[in-house]
Amino acid sequence: MLFIFHICKKILTLVLLIRRTLMLGGVVVLLSLSESGAQNTYTLEACQTLALQNNKRIAIAKIDQQVATQEVKSAKTGRTPTATASGNGIYFLEGAGGLIPEQLLTFGVSVTQPIYLGGKVRNGIEAAGIGEKLASEQQALVEDEVIYQTQEYYWSLVALKEQLSLTNVQLISLKQLEEDLENTVEAGLAQKNDLLKVQVGINGVKLKQETLERELDLLKKVFQQHLGIEATENFDIVDTQIQVEEATLTQEALLNKATNQRPEIALIKNEIALIEKQQKIADADFLPQVLVSFNFLGLLTEEVAFPGPPNAEPEVLLEEYSNLIYPQLVVSIPLYKGGDRAIKRRKYRLRTEAKQKSLEQAQEGIQIEVYQATNQVLNTKRTIELNQQSVIQATENLRLFKDRFDAGVAKGADVLEAEFLLKEAETNVIDAKAQYKIALAQLDKATAQ
Repeated sequence: MLFIFHICKKILTLVLLIRRTLMLGGVVVLLSLSESGAQNTYTLEACQTLALQNNKRIAIAKIDQQVATQEVKSAKTGRTPTATASGNGIYFLEGAGGLIPEQLLTFGVSVTQPIYLGGKVRNGIEAAGIGEKLASEQQALVEDEVIYQTQEYYWSLVALKEQLSLTNVQLISLKQLEEDLENTVEAGLAQKNDLLKVQVGINGVKLKQETLERELDLLKKVFQQHLGIEATENFDIVDTQIQVEEATLTQEALLNKATNQRPEIALIKNEIALIEKQQKIADADFLPQVLVSFNFLGLLTEEVAFPGPPNAEPEVLLEEYSNLIYPQLVVSIPLYKGGDRAIKRRKYRLRTEAKQKSLEQAQEGIQIEVYQATNQVLNTKRTIELNQQSVIQATENLRLFKDRFDAGVAKGADVLEAEFLLKEAETNVIDAKAQYKIALAQLDKATAQ
């Protein structure tokens, strides 16, 4: 009887192995077919291009750039002449014995050309030009942040897809283990509590699968919004696995590139230059100003005449219409403004000192950011290597437990534990690879690459 029992057990084990192999092979085929049917797939480069074209933050930065350009054009109009027209109507209740008309209408046109305004126009144009540079640097800063966020979304999405694929394979493997255990329990070769443990594990994997699907769907929607893609589009990305490449890191070269090319540094330097121009514009209010103007003045009223001696023709004091054309030179020299000039100079000097401190702080912060990004790349690379070793070890551990289970000397719970151990190691590899890609993106952002 014992001999027959062992023969039956060997036959059952062989049947289970054949079925497991066929089912796992079918899983791979189905997964390949489902992945090949994806539509509207985007590469990382395509996603970055879309983000730069459609992202709302970049659109706002571009509008700010256009506004700054208009400010430059507006500042240049300070060199051109200005023309003004004016009119005035007066009605007197009493005409002062006929010497003042009851109604008086004046109108005039004046053309004014500034000759010297203490450098206000020139410095205003230069300040507007600096403002245009500030808008350009701000746009570059936003673009760097958008590119980094695009890569972060992209690799997080790849990691979720890979984890979901891994979970699907694990679920099918566990279902096969469940079926094998059901057969062995029916044959009296295993206990039912062993089967129940596997079923509990399957429920946990199903929950994880559903959670990953929801997270994947949500992240896709967030990513589509970031890229400016309609939410109704059947969106997907090309990569399904994260490939890790070697990165050459030279901190000294990275630091030099960061401190010379980061938009934040150029932004603060231009802010300092702008403060200097604003001080010169303020100084212009305390310098002489020279303007020349050409004026036309017209007067329309009723005729006013002085009666004069009896029997004499009245003397016309004011005709019904008269006009006057005259040039005018205006020279304005400020004499005293209560010490306002010294106060304003002190204010701008303090603002410059504050910006210099901000520049030093930004440079120090960039150095720390480069150090942190470099260390993060190295740490995640090492994490990948260690977790890959864990995957190799966990795979061998699972193989040994499956062999022992097939031989009838291990429980299904042992195989279940080995399955989860392998799943944990593989998930850690995926997470570490995603973090490595994100760390590289952070390093590119930190070094303005």
